[in-house]
Amino acid sequence: MKKTITWMFIAIFALATANGSIPPAHQLAEHIDSLVSQYHEDLQPGGVIAVLSGNEVLFSNSYGVMSKEGPVMNDVNTLFDIASLAKQFTAYAILTLEREGKLCLDDDIRQYLPRLPDYGRKITIRNLIQHTSGIASTDVLRLLSGRHFDEAWDQDNELELIYSYPQLNFEPNDFHVYSNAGYSLLAAIVENVSGTDFPSYLTQTILAPLGMHSTKIITSIPNMQLPLATGYEKQNEQFVPVSSTMDHSYGGGNMVSSLTDMIRWTQNILSPTTGIRDFYQLISQPYNTLNNGDTLNYTYGMRVRNFKGVKIAEHQGGIPGFDSRLMFYPDHDIAVIMMFNNQSISTFRLANGLTEILLGELPDQPVAAARETIELSPEYLQPLQGSYLMPDGVELGFKVERDTLWLHLPSGHVFPMFAENKNSFYQPNLGAECTFVKNDNQKADQLLWRQQGHEYTAPRVTERIELKPSEFPAFSGDYTQSDLGVTWPLVFEEEKLILKTPDTFKRYLGFDSVELNHINGDRFYTRWLGAIEFTRDNNSQIDGFIIYNIGRLQNIRFAREI
Repeated sequence: MKKTITWMFIAIFALATANGSIPPAHQLAEHIDSLVSQYHEDLQPGGVIAVLSGNEVLFSNSYGVMSKEGPVMNDVNTLFDIASLAKQFTAYAILTLEREGKLCLDDDIRQYLPRLPDYGRKITIRNLIQHTSGIASTDVLRLLSGRHFDEAWDQDNELELIYSYPQLNFEPNDFHVYSNAGYSLLAAIVENVSGTDFPSYLTQTILAPLGMHSTKIITSIPNMQLPLATGYEKQNEQFVPVSSTMDHSYGGGNMVSSLTDMIRWTQNILSPTTGIRDFYQLISQPYNTLNNGDTLNYTYGMRVRNFKGVKIAEHQGGIPGFDSRLMFYPDHDIAVIMMFNNQSISTFRLANGLTEILLGELPDQPVAAARETIELSPEYLQPLQGSYLMPDGVELGFKVERDTLWLHLPSGHVFPMFAENKNSFYQPNLGAECTFVKNDNQKADQLLWRQQGHEYTAPRVTERIELKPSEFPAFSGDYTQSDLGVTWPLVFEEEKLILKTPDTFKRYLGFDSVELNHINGDRFYTRWLGAIEFTRDNNSQIDGFIIYNIGRLQNIRFAREI
């Protein structure tokens, strides 16, 4: 059962690390085991943890069972599905080929993969590595097309799905949006350039030289004799096996490894004896920017973040039943490995707790200055009222009520906006701020919305087209996404428009249909899929719709069946 870390436990390890040095081995073990106990009980599915400094292993321990059948306990040789931790190995393979002069990171990927659609834009190998290509992620493509994640799936299926979908999410290098497809394509580039299959190249070039003999790319149903952990999730207070061994694509995941092997990999990053000698520096230093100048924190299969002033280069690997994380503290020459076959254990929470244990009293963080607000009269606020259309098709509504400007979201949630000056406001609960841009008549005609490091321009909605109840049935029909080979019915029942989604949505997300709520004209809002806008032909007849943004997949076009 999960518990909150008590003040007594915090006091114990704070005293042990008051000087900012790593506690002695016995204290370190005590502190880490105590931290893990907050999230895990004996004989539950668990995992393994190791802490390294250079070549020295400061701590290593295993927890819980790899399988409830028996039960069989986890140990340093248990194999875990490390999921997206595989991406750093793929990036390493690409960098190896680059160092050998066999490719350039700024090469057009169609130079190596001619079967890719002609997107009309140059996409580079670097774009794939940093998730800035705009190529849609295959996990979401599979979800939308009704392909279950526990059905047989191999690299050929993966690539064919990518080749069949020609729509980019965005212009290359405009945004960073995580895409598993990009790393599948990187593996294909490795095969094209090296002349050997990706698993063999990885084994010969990286794994074997490091003695990582247990680490494998899963390209077929695993040998039952392997010490492979079963993945579990907690359902109604019971641990249920959920891991699947039917996905055999590679590049972005489907890699198993043991703590013993991951220690060898990590040691060679911290104190390299073979391969790329500066990989530690490469993964720890953000080096590129988006088209708008924003710095990218994603490097080579790793992400750089800051925790209480401590720089961390890390990556998480998560699939149903498993959660893993590899972390480096570049300024302290420390690394942490975590692999769990229990998805209810959050490696992110453990990571932050471990950081406190390892580094003790962290530097005081500057307290953000309190934001000063001003009072604006209702008369001044009136010209700001209205709806503003975001790029994803969602309208942000603003109304003056009780002498305050309120934000109305399509979901029905309402938030007060706090004025910092006559045109700029912020909303602390959303971590957002905005500026109204006024015309010569002092009426706002567009909105600049800033949130999570991005700025969006939203023009004022000047035309409001309401629909009568009798007009809604005209939108019903069957809508097909031909690239994915899937048809979604849209029905009008009980005075509502209901979009029926594939059964993959029910299985993995818990719903099998979404209600369309009218926004304006041909644009609707859904709770799960965001904004949907219908399109019309030259005769003003409805001929399809666009789903604007569902994260890793954007601007998905469906055509109406005639």
